[in-house]
Amino acid sequence: MLRQSECVVCQAGTYISNNQCQPCPPGTYSLSGGVGPSSCLSIGVGFYGAANLPSVNPDLPFHPVQTGAARQAVCPVAYACPGGSASPLRCPVNKVASQDAGSCISCSPGFLIRQNQSGCDPCPIGTYSNGTVCLDVPLGSFPVDGLGLYALAAAVGMAPCPAGLRCLQAEGYQPISCEPASVSGVGQAGCTACGPGTAANRDQCLNCSYGTFSPVGVPSLSDCLPVSVGYYAYNPVAGEEESLYYVADGATQEKACPTRAGCPGGGREPELCDPNYNVSADGGSCLECDAGYI
Repeated sequence: MLRQSECVVCQAGTYISNNQCQPCPPGTYSLSGGVGPSSCLSIGVGFYGAANLPSVNPDLPFHPVQTGAARQAVCPVAYACPGGSASPLRCPVNKVASQDAGSCISCSPGFLIRQNQSGCDPCPIGTYSNGTVCLDVPLGSFPVDGLGLYALAAAVGMAPCPAGLRCLQAEGYQPISCEPASVSGVGQAGCTACGPGTAANRDQCLNCSYGTFSPVGVPSLSDCLPVSVGYYAYNPVAGEEESLYYVADGATQEKACPTRAGCPGGGREPELCDPNYNVSADGGSCLECDAGYI
């Protein structure tokens, strides 16, 4: 301000008006004295008006002021500063500052607030958020996003592992198709290999159909092999290998037709030939002997 022949420079946070230094109004600041209130600048979102003095609040780098702000100070962690702020607003313990620090917001689903409220972190792989903590995905389940799809991280829930898939911890619980000739039920973590004479069908091993066999588990019923003419569907029993053990389905082998029996193939049971009949060359049927032959 001006006092007769003495000149005084208006300081930061003020402007000159009618030969007087006036404080910048609320929501504005100035780095040096200017002329008129228009020389004071608006305080932006994410900042607050402050004096060039340290704050008694250890969270704030500079002392906040309503008027006469000499700077706009950066809003500290866990505080919100809407545009034109005279003082930062402390966020509640369950919220963080928005990206522009203009408001306090909740963490998105699948995220948890950091201990110092400096931001939100996604729930790690193999976990999901219940809104308060990140929980481990239970065995036989997989983490999902808001659409119910697999989520590598930031999962908001979990769902049972679908049939025909595996959900293993070592693979991030991601649902992955079982290996060929293997099955799994709903909510089952791993897959089980089908045994001989069976074929995989998502959640169960089915017996190879009538007229087919397989020495190992196979991916589908169409992979079971047809029983040949002159052979029959067979399941051996340990220690009794020479017994018949014909089976209609679930056969693990095809076995050559017994002596003086016909095996038409296609899974039909061996047919013993009558005394005056003989076995055809292909072993598939019994033929009546010519007159004078037995």
